[in-house]
Amino acid sequence: MEREPAEGIVQDTGRFAAARIASMQNLGRLDHFPSELWREMGDGGILGIGIPSAYGGSGADPLTILLAGEAMVRQGHSPGIALSWLIHQLMGHFFLDRFGTPEQKGIFLPGMAKGRRTGALALSEADAGARPKEMKTSATKEGKTYLLNGEKTFLTNGPLADFFVVFAVTGADDGRRKFTAFLVPEDTRGLTKTAGYFFPFLQPCPHGGIRLENCGRDRSSILGGEDTAWETLSIPFRTWEDVFLTGLISGGIGRMLEILLSILRKKAPGPRTDVRSFLGAIWSSLEGIRVVSREAARKLDTDAAHPQVASMVLFSRQNIRKLLKDLGEFLNGNGLHPGEEWNLLMRDLVPMTKIAGSVHDRKREKIGKALLEERKNHEPFGSTL
Repeated sequence: MEREPAEGIVQDTGRFAAARIASMQNLGRLDHFPSELWREMGDGGILGIGIPSAYGGSGADPLTILLAGEAMVRQGHSPGIALSWLIHQLMGHFFLDRFGTPEQKGIFLPGMAKGRRTGALALSEADAGARPKEMKTSATKEGKTYLLNGEKTFLTNGPLADFFVVFAVTGADDGRRKFTAFLVPEDTRGLTKTAGYFFPFLQPCPHGGIRLENCGRDRSSILGGEDTAWETLSIPFRTWEDVFLTGLISGGIGRMLEILLSILRKKAPGPRTDVRSFLGAIWSSLEGIRVVSREAARKLDTDAAHPQVASMVLFSRQNIRKLLKDLGEFLNGNGLHPGEEWNLLMRDLVPMTKIAGSVHDRKREKIGKALLEERKNHEPFGSTL
Protein backbone atom coordinates (compact mmCIF):
# COMPACT_ATOMS: atom_id res chain seq x y z
CA MET A 1 0.00 0.00 0.00
CA GLU A 2 1.41 3.39 -1.02
CA ARG A 3 2.27 5.66 1.87
CA GLU A 4 1.49 9.35 1.90
CA PRO A 5 4.17 11.82 3.01
CA ALA A 6 4.23 12.75 6.69
CA GLU A 7 3.01 16.35 6.36
CA GLY A 8 3.96 17.21 9.92
CA ILE A 9 7.60 16.38 9.26
CA VAL A 10 7.66 18.51 6.12
CA GLN A 11 5.96 21.44 7.87
CA ASP A 12 8.27 21.23 10.88
CA THR A 13 11.29 21.21 8.56
CA GLY A 14 10.02 24.29 6.74
CA ARG A 15 9.35 26.14 9.98
CA PHE A 16 12.78 25.31 11.36
CA ALA A 17 14.43 26.37 8.11
CA ALA A 18 12.58 29.70 8.06
CA ALA A 19 13.34 30.45 11.71
CA ARG A 20 16.91 29.21 12.05
CA ILE A 21 18.52 28.80 8.63
CA ALA A 22 17.11 31.72 6.63
CA SER A 23 17.80 34.06 9.56
CA MET A 24 21.56 33.41 9.58
CA GLN A 25 23.62 36.19 8.04
CA ASN A 26 25.97 35.46 5.10
CA LEU A 27 25.37 31.70 5.36
CA GLY A 28 25.94 31.29 1.64
CA ARG A 29 29.41 32.84 1.90
CA LEU A 30 30.74 31.19 5.08
CA ASP A 31 34.17 29.57 4.79
CA HIS A 32 33.48 27.38 7.83
CA PHE A 33 30.64 25.08 8.80
CA PRO A 34 28.17 26.41 11.43
CA SER A 35 28.49 23.60 13.98
CA GLU A 36 26.03 25.26 16.37
CA LEU A 37 23.32 25.20 13.69
CA TRP A 38 24.06 21.50 13.06
CA ARG A 39 23.59 20.80 16.77
CA GLU A 40 20.29 22.67 16.70
CA MET A 41 19.18 20.59 13.72
CA GLY A 42 20.01 17.46 15.70
CA ASP A 43 18.25 18.62 18.84
CA GLY A 44 15.21 19.65 16.81
CA GLY A 45 14.88 16.26 15.10
CA ILE A 46 15.75 17.62 11.66
CA LEU A 47 18.81 15.39 11.27
CA GLY A 48 16.86 12.30 12.31
CA ILE A 49 14.09 12.59 9.74
CA GLY A 50 15.22 9.59 7.68
CA ILE A 51 16.47 7.52 10.65
CA PRO A 52 14.11 4.68 11.75
CA SER A 53 12.00 5.43 14.81
CA ALA A 54 13.49 2.37 16.56
CA TYR A 55 16.78 4.27 16.70
CA GLY A 56 15.39 7.65 17.74
CA GLY A 57 14.51 9.15 14.36
CA SER A 58 11.26 10.03 12.62
CA GLY A 59 11.27 7.02 10.29
CA ALA A 60 10.42 9.08 7.19
CA ASP A 61 10.02 7.37 3.83
CA PRO A 62 11.81 8.58 0.66
CA LEU A 63 8.89 10.79 -0.43
CA THR A 64 8.86 12.59 2.90
CA ILE A 65 12.64 13.06 2.78
CA LEU A 66 12.31 14.52 -0.74
CA LEU A 67 9.63 17.00 0.33
CA ALA A 68 11.46 17.91 3.55
CA GLY A 69 14.57 18.75 1.50
CA GLU A 70 12.52 20.87 -0.86
CA ALA A 71 10.98 22.75 2.08
CA MET A 72 14.39 23.25 3.68
CA VAL A 73 15.78 25.03 0.63
CA ARG A 74 12.64 26.98 -0.22
CA GLN A 75 12.18 28.33 3.30
CA GLY A 76 15.79 28.22 4.50
CA HIS A 77 17.33 29.69 1.33
CA SER A 78 20.54 27.64 1.72
CA PRO A 79 21.23 24.78 -0.71
CA GLY A 80 24.59 24.26 1.01
CA ILE A 81 23.11 23.43 4.41
CA ALA A 82 20.45 21.30 2.71
CA LEU A 83 23.14 19.32 0.86
CA SER A 84 24.92 18.49 4.14
CA TRP A 85 21.55 17.47 5.60
CA LEU A 86 20.76 15.30 2.55
CA ILE A 87 24.03 13.38 2.70
CA HIS A 88 23.36 12.77 6.40
CA GLN A 89 19.95 11.33 5.48
CA LEU A 90 21.42 9.10 2.78
CA MET A 91 24.13 7.75 5.08
CA GLY A 92 21.50 6.75 7.63
CA HIS A 93 18.43 5.91 5.58
CA PHE A 94 20.04 4.36 2.51
CA PHE A 95 23.35 2.85 3.58
CA LEU A 96 22.88 1.84 7.22
CA ASP A 97 19.15 1.17 7.46
CA ARG A 98 18.97 -0.76 4.18
CA PHE A 99 22.29 -2.63 4.30
CA GLY A 100 23.58 -2.51 7.87
CA THR A 101 23.52 -5.40 10.31
CA PRO A 102 21.56 -4.98 13.57
CA GLU A 103 24.87 -4.42 15.37
CA GLN A 104 25.98 -1.75 12.90
CA LYS A 105 22.65 0.04 13.13
CA GLY A 106 22.81 0.03 16.91
CA ILE A 107 26.29 1.56 16.88
CA PHE A 108 25.66 4.38 14.42
CA LEU A 109 21.97 5.23 13.96
CA PRO A 110 21.03 6.50 17.47
CA GLY A 111 23.83 9.07 17.35
CA MET A 112 22.94 10.06 13.79
CA ALA A 113 19.32 10.67 14.78
CA LYS A 114 20.49 13.31 17.28
CA GLY A 115 23.27 14.71 15.14
CA ARG A 116 25.94 13.43 17.51
CA ARG A 117 27.35 11.19 14.78
CA THR A 118 27.81 12.05 11.12
CA GLY A 119 28.98 9.82 8.30
CA ALA A 120 30.58 10.51 4.94
CA LEU A 121 30.74 8.42 1.78
CA ALA A 122 34.38 7.71 0.87
CA LEU A 123 34.10 6.77 -2.79
CA SER A 124 35.85 9.30 -5.05
CA GLU A 125 39.61 9.53 -5.54
CA ALA A 126 41.75 12.39 -6.79
CA ASP A 127 42.80 10.90 -10.13
CA ALA A 128 39.89 8.52 -10.65
CA GLY A 129 36.80 10.34 -9.48
CA ALA A 130 34.18 7.63 -8.99
CA ARG A 131 35.25 5.58 -12.02
CA PRO A 132 35.63 2.00 -10.80
CA LYS A 133 38.23 0.99 -13.40
CA GLU A 134 40.63 3.67 -12.17
CA MET A 135 40.14 3.57 -8.39
CA LYS A 136 43.18 2.42 -6.40
CA THR A 137 42.05 2.14 -2.78
CA SER A 138 42.34 -1.53 -1.86
CA ALA A 139 41.50 -3.89 0.97
CA THR A 140 43.87 -6.84 1.24
CA LYS A 141 42.83 -9.80 3.34
CA GLU A 142 45.32 -11.07 5.91
CA GLY A 143 43.79 -13.81 8.00
CA LYS A 144 40.58 -12.43 9.47
CA THR A 145 41.60 -8.82 8.89
CA TYR A 146 41.38 -6.53 5.87
CA LEU A 147 44.12 -3.92 5.48
CA LEU A 148 42.82 -0.80 3.72
CA ASN A 149 45.24 1.39 1.80
CA GLY A 150 44.54 4.41 -0.37
CA GLU A 151 43.25 7.95 -0.35
CA LYS A 152 39.74 9.35 -0.85
CA THR A 153 38.81 12.91 -1.78
CA PHE A 154 35.76 15.13 -2.31
CA LEU A 155 33.94 13.64 0.69
CA THR A 156 30.82 15.71 1.31
CA ASN A 157 30.61 16.32 5.09
CA GLY A 158 34.08 14.76 5.41
CA PRO A 159 35.33 17.33 7.95
CA LEU A 160 32.21 16.75 10.09
CA ALA A 161 32.25 12.97 9.89
CA ASP A 162 33.24 10.63 12.68
CA PHE A 163 32.81 7.55 10.47
CA PHE A 164 33.15 6.72 6.79
CA VAL A 165 31.74 4.20 4.32
CA VAL A 166 34.90 3.33 2.39
CA PHE A 167 34.75 1.59 -0.99
CA ALA A 168 37.83 -0.54 -1.66
CA VAL A 169 38.90 -3.00 -4.35
CA THR A 170 38.86 -6.54 -2.93
CA GLY A 171 39.38 -8.62 -6.05
CA ALA A 172 38.67 -9.08 -9.74
CA ASP A 173 36.71 -11.47 -11.91
CA ASP A 174 37.63 -11.70 -15.61
CA GLY A 175 39.15 -8.26 -15.37
CA ARG A 176 36.11 -6.76 -13.66
CA ARG A 177 36.95 -5.25 -10.29
CA LYS A 178 35.11 -6.28 -7.14
CA PHE A 179 34.41 -3.76 -4.41
CA THR A 180 33.59 -4.07 -0.73
CA ALA A 181 32.31 -1.26 1.48
CA PHE A 182 33.68 -0.92 5.01
CA LEU A 183 32.43 1.09 7.97
CA VAL A 184 35.52 2.88 9.30
CA PRO A 185 35.24 5.09 12.42
CA GLU A 186 37.35 8.24 12.47
CA ASP A 187 39.53 6.96 15.34
CA THR A 188 40.51 3.74 13.54
CA ARG A 189 44.28 3.27 13.56
CA GLY A 190 45.71 4.07 10.14
CA LEU A 191 42.99 6.56 9.14
CA THR A 192 43.95 10.22 8.82
CA LYS A 193 41.72 13.07 7.75
CA THR A 194 43.26 15.27 5.07
CA ALA A 195 42.69 19.00 4.70
CA GLY A 196 39.10 20.12 4.35
CA TYR A 197 38.02 22.65 1.75
CA PHE A 198 35.02 24.61 0.56
CA PHE A 199 34.00 24.91 -3.06
CA PRO A 200 33.15 28.43 -4.30
CA PHE A 201 29.50 27.34 -4.34
CA LEU A 202 27.13 25.39 -2.10
CA GLN A 203 28.69 27.00 0.96
CA PRO A 204 28.87 26.23 3.82
CA CYS A 205 28.69 22.50 2.94
CA PRO A 206 32.19 21.18 3.71
CA HIS A 207 34.28 18.63 1.82
CA GLY A 208 37.39 16.78 2.86
CA GLY A 209 39.44 13.65 2.39
CA ILE A 210 40.94 10.69 4.21
CA ARG A 211 44.14 8.69 3.92
CA LEU A 212 44.20 4.98 4.77
CA GLU A 213 47.50 3.31 5.67
CA ASN A 214 47.24 -0.37 6.66
CA CYS A 215 43.92 0.46 8.26
CA GLY A 216 42.69 -2.81 9.76
CA ARG A 217 39.02 -3.84 9.66
CA ASP A 218 37.35 -7.22 10.27
CA ARG A 219 34.27 -8.75 8.67
CA SER A 220 31.93 -7.09 11.16
CA SER A 221 32.72 -3.74 9.52
CA ILE A 222 31.61 -4.83 6.03
CA LEU A 223 28.47 -3.01 4.90
CA GLY A 224 26.36 -5.18 2.61
CA GLY A 225 27.93 -8.14 0.84
CA GLU A 226 31.58 -8.86 0.31
CA ASP A 227 32.83 -8.08 -3.24
CA THR A 228 29.41 -6.79 -4.36
CA ALA A 229 29.39 -3.21 -3.07
CA TRP A 230 29.54 -1.56 -6.48
CA GLU A 231 26.44 -3.32 -7.78
CA THR A 232 24.38 -3.33 -4.58
CA LEU A 233 25.40 -0.02 -2.98
CA SER A 234 27.18 2.40 -5.32
CA ILE A 235 24.92 2.18 -8.39
CA PRO A 236 21.61 2.37 -6.45
CA PHE A 237 23.00 5.17 -4.26
CA ARG A 238 23.53 7.36 -7.30
CA THR A 239 19.86 6.97 -8.23
CA TRP A 240 18.71 7.82 -4.72
CA GLU A 241 20.98 10.86 -4.60
CA ASP A 242 19.74 12.05 -8.00
CA VAL A 243 16.10 11.84 -6.92
CA PHE A 244 16.66 13.71 -3.66
CA LEU A 245 18.82 16.38 -5.30
CA THR A 246 15.87 17.17 -7.56
CA GLY A 247 13.91 18.08 -4.43
CA LEU A 248 16.60 20.48 -3.22
CA ILE A 249 16.84 22.15 -6.63
CA SER A 250 13.05 22.42 -6.94
CA GLY A 251 12.97 24.14 -3.56
CA GLY A 252 15.60 26.61 -4.71
CA ILE A 253 13.75 27.41 -7.92
CA GLY A 254 10.55 27.85 -5.92
CA ARG A 255 12.30 30.42 -3.77
CA MET A 256 13.67 32.21 -6.84
CA LEU A 257 10.16 32.40 -8.25
CA GLU A 258 8.96 33.98 -5.00
CA ILE A 259 11.70 36.62 -5.29
CA LEU A 260 10.82 37.33 -8.91
CA LEU A 261 7.11 37.63 -8.17
CA SER A 262 7.76 40.07 -5.32
CA ILE A 263 9.58 42.34 -7.79
CA LEU A 264 7.04 42.07 -10.61
CA ARG A 265 4.04 42.71 -8.34
CA LYS A 266 5.46 46.14 -7.51
CA LYS A 267 5.67 47.22 -11.11
CA ALA A 268 2.98 49.57 -12.42
CA PRO A 269 0.72 49.29 -14.33
CA GLY A 270 1.42 45.56 -14.02
CA PRO A 271 3.33 42.92 -16.00
CA ARG A 272 2.68 42.57 -19.71
CA THR A 273 0.86 39.62 -21.25
CA ASP A 274 4.13 38.02 -22.35
CA VAL A 275 5.48 38.28 -18.80
CA ARG A 276 2.38 36.62 -17.39
CA SER A 277 2.71 33.88 -19.99
CA PHE A 278 6.37 33.38 -19.07
CA LEU A 279 5.52 33.06 -15.39
CA GLY A 280 2.82 30.53 -16.18
CA ALA A 281 5.29 28.47 -18.21
CA ILE A 282 7.89 28.57 -15.43
CA TRP A 283 5.36 27.49 -12.81
CA SER A 284 4.00 24.70 -15.00
CA SER A 285 7.49 23.38 -15.67
CA LEU A 286 8.36 23.45 -11.97
CA GLU A 287 5.17 21.65 -11.03
CA GLY A 288 5.83 19.02 -13.70
CA ILE A 289 9.32 18.42 -12.30
CA ARG A 290 7.92 18.13 -8.78
CA VAL A 291 5.29 15.59 -9.88
CA VAL A 292 7.90 13.44 -11.61
CA SER A 293 10.34 13.60 -8.69
CA ARG A 294 7.59 12.63 -6.23
CA GLU A 295 6.72 9.59 -8.30
CA ALA A 296 10.40 8.65 -8.48
CA ALA A 297 10.68 8.91 -4.68
CA ARG A 298 7.64 6.65 -4.26
CA LYS A 299 9.28 4.04 -6.47
CA LEU A 300 12.42 4.11 -4.33
CA ASP A 301 10.32 2.92 -1.39
CA THR A 302 9.55 -0.46 -2.99
CA ASP A 303 11.65 -3.57 -3.33
CA ALA A 304 10.88 -3.97 -7.02
CA ALA A 305 13.30 -2.68 -9.65
CA HIS A 306 12.03 0.43 -11.43
CA PRO A 307 14.10 1.21 -14.53
CA GLN A 308 11.76 4.15 -15.23
CA VAL A 309 13.39 6.10 -12.38
CA ALA A 310 16.47 6.72 -14.55
CA SER A 311 14.28 8.35 -17.22
CA MET A 312 12.49 10.37 -14.55
CA VAL A 313 15.81 11.74 -13.28
CA LEU A 314 17.02 12.56 -16.79
CA PHE A 315 13.72 14.30 -17.58
CA SER A 316 13.90 16.36 -14.40
CA ARG A 317 17.54 17.37 -14.85
CA GLN A 318 17.20 18.51 -18.47
CA ASN A 319 14.06 20.51 -17.66
CA ILE A 320 15.66 22.04 -14.57
CA ARG A 321 18.61 23.22 -16.63
CA LYS A 322 16.25 24.77 -19.16
CA LEU A 323 14.26 26.42 -16.38
CA LEU A 324 17.34 28.04 -14.87
CA LYS A 325 18.52 29.18 -18.32
CA ASP A 326 15.10 30.70 -19.08
CA LEU A 327 15.06 32.55 -15.76
CA GLY A 328 18.49 34.02 -16.42
CA GLU A 329 17.53 35.15 -19.92
CA PHE A 330 14.29 36.67 -18.62
CA LEU A 331 16.19 38.81 -16.12
CA ASN A 332 18.67 40.00 -18.74
CA GLY A 333 15.94 40.73 -21.25
CA ASN A 334 13.92 42.80 -18.78
CA GLY A 335 16.76 44.57 -16.99
CA LEU A 336 15.87 43.07 -13.61
CA HIS A 337 18.32 42.83 -10.72
CA PRO A 338 16.77 40.64 -8.00
CA GLY A 339 19.71 40.92 -5.61
CA GLU A 340 22.19 38.89 -3.59
CA GLU A 341 19.93 36.04 -2.51
CA TRP A 342 18.92 35.31 -6.10
CA ASN A 343 22.55 35.40 -7.23
CA LEU A 344 23.61 32.96 -4.52
CA LEU A 345 20.78 30.57 -5.35
CA MET A 346 21.68 30.61 -9.04
CA ARG A 347 25.36 30.13 -8.15
CA ASP A 348 24.48 27.02 -6.11
CA LEU A 349 21.73 25.45 -8.20
CA VAL A 350 23.57 25.38 -11.55
CA PRO A 351 26.45 23.21 -10.20
CA MET A 352 23.92 20.91 -8.53
CA THR A 353 22.44 20.13 -11.93
CA LYS A 354 25.89 18.95 -13.07
CA ILE A 355 26.50 16.45 -10.25
CA ALA A 356 27.05 13.02 -11.82
CA GLY A 357 26.82 14.60 -15.26
CA SER A 358 28.98 11.93 -16.89
CA VAL A 359 26.79 9.21 -15.38
CA HIS A 360 23.71 10.84 -16.88
CA ASP A 361 25.43 11.06 -20.27
CA ARG A 362 26.05 7.33 -20.18
CA LYS A 363 22.45 6.63 -19.21
CA ARG A 364 21.16 8.70 -22.14
CA GLU A 365 23.51 6.90 -24.49
CA LYS A 366 22.35 3.54 -23.15
CA ILE A 367 18.70 4.44 -23.68
CA GLY A 368 19.47 5.64 -27.21
CA LYS A 369 21.31 2.42 -27.98
CA ALA A 370 18.32 0.38 -26.80
CA LEU A 371 15.99 2.42 -28.98
CA LEU A 372 18.13 1.84 -32.06
CA GLU A 373 18.34 -1.88 -31.37
CA GLU A 374 14.56 -2.09 -31.13
CA ARG A 375 14.18 -0.31 -34.46
CA LYS A 376 16.71 -2.66 -36.04
CA ASN A 377 14.83 -5.70 -34.75
CA HIS A 378 11.47 -4.24 -35.87
CA GLU A 379 10.14 -4.35 -32.33
CA PRO A 380 7.67 -1.79 -31.02
CA PHE A 381 8.84 0.86 -28.60
CA GLY A 382 8.03 -0.08 -25.01
CA SER A 383 8.71 1.01 -21.45
CA THR A 384 11.25 -1.68 -20.57
CA LEU A 385 14.36 -0.24 -22.23
